Parts: sequence; C-alpha cells; structure tokens
Amino acid sequence: MLQARTLLWVFLLIATVGSASAYLHVTSGTSGEHCEDGGGRRCLYPKGRCVNGKCVCPQSLVGAGDFDCREPTTFSGHTHSDPVLTSMNGETTDMPITCRYLFTHFTTTYSRYADSTCTLQVHIFQSKLKGKVFVEGMDIALKVESPNLPEHYGDFSIRTYGNATSNVYTFDEHGQLTYSPDGPWRNEDGHLRADLPGGYLALTHDPYNNMAKFRVADCGFNVTFRPADPALGMHQTLIPGVSVDVDANSNPQFLENHRCLNIPPQQHHHLDEMAADIKVTRQQAQMYKAFMSNVKQNQPDAAGNCNEIPKTLTACPKKQLNRAMGKCHFIITHALVMNCLDDSTNGNTILAHYNKCIEAMCDKSHKKCVAVQDGLQHCSHVHLFDSTFMDAETCTF
Repeated sequence: MLQARTLLWVFLLIATVGSASAYLHVTSGTSGEHCEDGGGRRCLYPKGRCVNGKCVCPQSLVGAGDFDCREPTTFSGHTHSDPVLTSMNGETTDMPITCRYLFTHFTTTYSRYADSTCTLQVHIFQSKLKGKVFVEGMDIALKVESPNLPEHYGDFSIRTYGNATSNVYTFDEHGQLTYSPDGPWRNEDGHLRADLPGGYLALTHDPYNNMAKFRVADCGFNVTFRPADPALGMHQTLIPGVSVDVDANSNPQFLENHRCLNIPPQQHHHLDEMAADIKVTRQQAQMYKAFMSNVKQNQPDAAGNCNEIPKTLTACPKKQLNRAMGKCHFIITHALVMNCLDDSTNGNTILAHYNKCIEAMCDKSHKKCVAVQDGLQHCSHVHLFDSTFMDAETCTF
C-alpha cells in the first residue's frame, strides 16, 4: 500500500547569459519504510522492506534493500557513504580521496541487433565537508555501435553533479551527444535525450528514492547516483553513492583494469596481490592505483595535488613505498586530522601534506620529514592516529 509521502518533483531551466542553459532536477522523496533498528535508514521504495531491523530486497532480487536491489544475474560495483568502494569481485576498501577516478569501463552486447556493442565508462569525483569525503558527481559516457545504426548515433555523455540539503536533492546535468569520457560537457538547452530503436537515452530521476538513473536495457546495465546530505550528516536516512549493475547475460568485457577502481568479478584477490607486490595494505594499494591511473582532473574546483602525488609516487623507490604510504596514510584517511588541516571542499591542502610526507619518506630526507612534522604540529589529533609519527625517530633514516 502506498504510504503518504511528500514529493517535490521540479524541473528548472536556469538561464545563462550568452550560452545554452544547464538543466536542474529536484526531488524530495521520503523513500520506503523506516527501519528503526537498521541505523535509522529508509528502505528503497517499493522494493526494499524492513526485516529484523535491516532493509532487505525481495527474495527474487539480491543486493542491499536500502541502496540497490537488482536481478541475481547482475554484477554490481558501488561506492557509498563515507565512501566505501565495493568492486564487482567483492573486494571492499575505503576511498576518501577528493579526486576524480575511473570507476569502470566495459563493453556489452547490444541486444537489439546482431554484431552490435555498447561501451560504457563511468568516472566519479568526490568532495569534502569538514573531515568527511563524499561523492559529488559522476561522468557517464556511452557508445552504441551497430551496422544497423548510423555512425555516432548512440553516442551520449553526461556529467551530473548532486547535492542535498535536509532531504531536498538537486541534480545538475551537463552533456552532449558525443562519446566524451573526459568531456567537455556543454550546457545543453534542456534535458539531454537521444533516441535509440525501441527507446531513448536519457538520465532519469526517481522521485521517491531521490536517485539519478541511467539505464539502457538493451545494453544490460543500470547506473544510479544519490547525492550525500551533509546537513543531516550521520543522521541522513538515505544512503548516498553510485552503483553500477551489469547483466552477466550481456557478455560484459571489462577494459582498462589497470586503471579502473572497480575490479571485474573474475579477478579475485586483485588488490591483495597488488598490495603484496608493493608491500602495503589493501586500502593503500587502492589509493596507489587511484593516484597512478592518469585520470584527468577536470571536475569543478579540482584539487591540483591529485596531479602532483602521482609524480611523487613514480619517483619513489619501490622499497620505500611501504614505509612512505604506511606512515603518511592517516593524513588522508582520518576525519579529525583532515578537518584540522583543511577547511576547503576540494581537500587540496590535505593532499599537499600527504604529498610532502610521501616525498620525505621516499627521499629519506630528515629536513623534509621535520618540515612535515612542523606542518602537523597544530593538529592535536595526530597523536590519536599515529602516536609515533611526531617522534624524532620518524625522521631518522
């Protein structure tokens, strides 16, 4: 039975001088039933339901009942909450860096015609509020290729920013009808849409669950994005993040696995093997991969140090990486330290401290190491997370 709910579904076209207009979409749905014992979360409407204090999906579906209910034949990768990144192979790591990264890149069979394919890339970019990092938006690029379609007929690229304040969710779209994984994204005049046989390509919006969705059934995938609500913080009842589901029956072929942070389902223990090779933790291996993946940082207010850290890591002798990444890890992962060091949203100052720390450890430079310690002196929380980092022995090589 449909519960009473307040829905705000507003289309806004914001005029800009001398150019086309951006497209905003606003929702304010209350989603499904409130699961009091499940951290105060609300279950997805209408699929999720609260059972024994936990939001669950119907028996015919799999996934999390408060974030993503899907067919059991699909592979799913997602990043949600603080954020935590879960790959399609099941490996999970925290991903608290304020950089743009390539989440996934794959091809599938385009079922409408024979000998036809779909190619999808999804990039994610993140921001910071105080000491917490959250997904700010995503970039989607799709190419549908078929001998039955004109060249570039199925090309579609869109950048979506999202923000929420007290359960009012705003989605800001910029796109064009080209295959442009790294943009540029123009301010199209109105809602971007392209026709395909049997349907159309467009970012749609779920007014009940406050999600942007990009689903192409004939390509066998579904992408969803729900922004974070910083005003509610830990009290937000709807889990924020991005989810990518792809049907195994669509013959997905995963590309650029050396760059994508989502690990394909068949690559078990990928991060563990990478971590063992450079002698770091799984999370540090994921961050190393993110920094070294050569992704263009072209999101608004992009942190310049997302481009500087890869240079430092490249110059670091492999035998020094484990100590450098281990010693410096807390700077970009612990909320109190991050909040103390940097009050911006792009986290560039935090990344600068991290970069200098890595450089000092890799170079075995006493002078540079002491300079890093001096830069952290005003943060009393440093001792809570690495009680030895400020000691003199840290800078003795």
